[in-house]
Amino acid sequence: MAEFTQRPGISGMFPVELYGAIIEQVTQKSDLCSLARTSSTFQLLAEPFIYHSLSSKSYPKFLKAAKSTISCPRRHRLVKDINLTLPTPTPTHAFRHSSIARLVERLLMVVSQLKSLGLRGFHVPRWILKRCNHPILEYLDIGIMQHASASVTARNQKDTLQYIQRHTSIVKLMLYVGTSLPIPWDGSHLPHLETLYYAGYARDPHVFLKDRHLKIVFMELFDSLDSRMVNETLSSLSSMGSTLQVLDLSNSYLGPRSGYTGQVMQRFVEALPLLRYLALPSNESDPYDEEDLTHILQKSSRNLIIFRLESDCLVPDIPGLIFKLFAARESLRWIMLTAVLDVESMPYGVYSKENPSIAVDESELWNTWWDLGISGWMM
Repeated sequence: MAEFTQRPGISGMFPVELYGAIIEQVTQKSDLCSLARTSSTFQLLAEPFIYHSLSSKSYPKFLKAAKSTISCPRRHRLVKDINLTLPTPTPTHAFRHSSIARLVERLLMVVSQLKSLGLRGFHVPRWILKRCNHPILEYLDIGIMQHASASVTARNQKDTLQYIQRHTSIVKLMLYVGTSLPIPWDGSHLPHLETLYYAGYARDPHVFLKDRHLKIVFMELFDSLDSRMVNETLSSLSSMGSTLQVLDLSNSYLGPRSGYTGQVMQRFVEALPLLRYLALPSNESDPYDEEDLTHILQKSSRNLIIFRLESDCLVPDIPGLIFKLFAARESLRWIMLTAVLDVESMPYGVYSKENPSIAVDESELWNTWWDLGISGWMM
């Protein structure tokens, strides 16, 4: 519950607490905006809620909110979260997206208390990244897009990485890399980083993991890993044994030259004693069998509560596999089998230890996701 107290500039017919009690009953931002237009007191008290988050998939709505924020210096400190998601631009929309970019630049130049920034679905011009600074930014969702010109792509990549590294307060980073260029990254500039979601090409994913002590790692790689990448990535992750609690590699694909086997994963999980959630990478060239999966769980953390397998596996008896996996690790509470061979009698889904024979909806895991610090943007 928000605390409403008398502040300079606020005067009304009734106590501030009464105005606040009315505001707390309003759940829709559109209704809150209507209420703010009824009096200057309601406006001043409601604006921190109206302008706290500027998030919209609709260009007209975001345009209106951004212009309103820019025009009033009082609102500059109220904005804590900006999240703009738009479809990937096409040549016919070039001007439209250019106007959005310039609006975003003006907005980012004036907000001073920004804690969360998401710019997805369109190319972020380099002048935005070079000129903006947000000293208390904690969450960043941003992408490096492929440009027709390799030199432009390289410059944008450099500017994006410098923008990230300049914000040493970042705790959660979601990074989309749409280019296979080498990544000049020095992670030492982000001493507070705890959560990383990396989606991109697999040339240098390990550079974001090296010498880090992360708690949550999601990696979605667009092309398959070779043996060098597997070794470097697993080596970097293994060094996080004192911190890593959530590891999801389910959208990372291992190629025929990866050198990855069930035995490799067994040795790997032994180095991560704090893991509470583990999702294995897809291994199409050498699918996991029942023995692999059982041994991986036996070697895994005694704190493990969720095990996710997103790969076809060479196990004819899927119901039997579910029971054996629960038996292999006593702490295990949930198994997510999200891509198996066609087995009509046991469709893929989420299985609980209490009732391992029936798949349940993934929403049953929401409370567990929350406890693990896993947000909806990761799933």
